[in-house]
Amino acid sequence: MFLPLYHATVIAVNSYTIWYDQKYMEIPFPAEGYKEVPLRARIAFCTFWCLYLQTFYFILSLLNDVFGTNDASPRKKPFIRTLKDHIFSLAFPVALNVTITFWTVYFYKKELVFPDYVANVVPFWGNMVLHVTNSVFILIEVFVSRITYPTRPVGLALALVFNVSYLYCLVTLRLRTGAWIYPLLELFDVPTTAVCFVITMLLGLSLYVLGEKLSSVPSVKQVNGFNGSIKKKY
Repeated sequence: MFLPLYHATVIAVNSYTIWYDQKYMEIPFPAEGYKEVPLRARIAFCTFWCLYLQTFYFILSLLNDVFGTNDASPRKKPFIRTLKDHIFSLAFPVALNVTITFWTVYFYKKELVFPDYVANVVPFWGNMVLHVTNSVFILIEVFVSRITYPTRPVGLALALVFNVSYLYCLVTLRLRTGAWIYPLLELFDVPTTAVCFVITMLLGLSLYVLGEKLSSVPSVKQVNGFNGSIKKKY
């Protein structure tokens, strides 16, 4: 029963955060054009791409708890389990990348990533959900759930598509509005911005490999019956 309860709890926390954000968080934007972007222009923030992705993953996990299987090596793996595992391979590096990047810049110079005009409208707990518990939840998941990673080419292709899609969105909004959503990027010229993007993507790919390795580490998920459908240890 632990896994279904855990997954439902994470879904509740993330869903409430999404609802609260859309209803109450009036984040000021660096240009008027952002006000016309759907979802209150949250698609400009990698943080919110991460939050939506994490929520989607944990919904799949709960559906798998109910309709799929958490067995280590099922004879016939349900589609929901395969989809869940593939999305995990993407959700893990994205969560850690967001956390590492945000707090690295935050402790260097807070105004570059979380200026006061944003901090004034984002409650403390909201910032924690967006930039701390996203990684905590997914790290717990890797040690308590059965995760079968896709082949590395497939997994890295998913990560590449996600990263390129976000960068396309970020750059397109910059071209349309005339301003970067992140103050940090306003300090860079084009080559430096490109290098910044490449470094971030390389960090994400490194974290992908880390998640792949951690998913194979023996842990409490070996305990008989720990995650519901497990019938025996490895």
